[in-house]
Amino acid sequence: MAKYKPKDGVISFRKATQHMNIKEKLAYIFAYYKKLVIGIPLGILILFYLVNNFMSQKETYLNVAVINGFYHTITQLRQEHEDFLATDEASEHQDGFDLNLSGLTVALDQLLFDEVKRENYEIFTQHLWLNIDSIPIFVTLTAVGDLDMIISYEFDFEAMNDVGHFQNIRDLNINVPNDAFVNDYGILLNDISFFDAYIRPTNPDINLILAVPAGSHRIYTVENFLNTLFD
Repeated sequence: MAKYKPKDGVISFRKATQHMNIKEKLAYIFAYYKKLVIGIPLGILILFYLVNNFMSQKETYLNVAVINGFYHTITQLRQEHEDFLATDEASEHQDGFDLNLSGLTVALDQLLFDEVKRENYEIFTQHLWLNIDSIPIFVTLTAVGDLDMIISYEFDFEAMNDVGHFQNIRDLNINVPNDAFVNDYGILLNDISFFDAYIRPTNPDINLILAVPAGSHRIYTVENFLNTLFD
């Protein structure tokens, strides 16, 4: 039986396999067209996975970060951390909060979502201790407008506000009472019982502040949350 190979100049699959049985044809196909035989189905599977994953993704409804420690520059950040970590107090104050972020996520979900929203949207809560590793995450989230609310100690709030990270909350369409504001950019959370079970400062004498990053793309959600919280 004559054997034909693509490299011999045979361009007709029919001619190349006309004297082969089924088993030989399958072996020929796999031997000389295995990239196509394997690649096409694999490509289809990958495409199906990507499309299905994209279609099933929920849209972010609210992205909240609890912040510990803000620094104007990386140099200041590095120096203060080196000085701080050299002391015996580092382990006592590293966290700054007693946190239950999974519980906070559930509570926000129950507060803001009806059944339709729950099927199509999701809420993110995260804890950022702003050190050398995590400060790029914070900068990226705020730069692209994907961070909607920040909760922090008052001194961290003031540092972030001094460099223009927040927008004027009074300009929003909200019904927050005047005595809840620490200034135009922050709302005092100390007396808001909603957060008590989820965010507790390890130093109760320091104010806890909520602020809205400049550029947030989900201002309607923030307004909805604040109006619901103070209703």
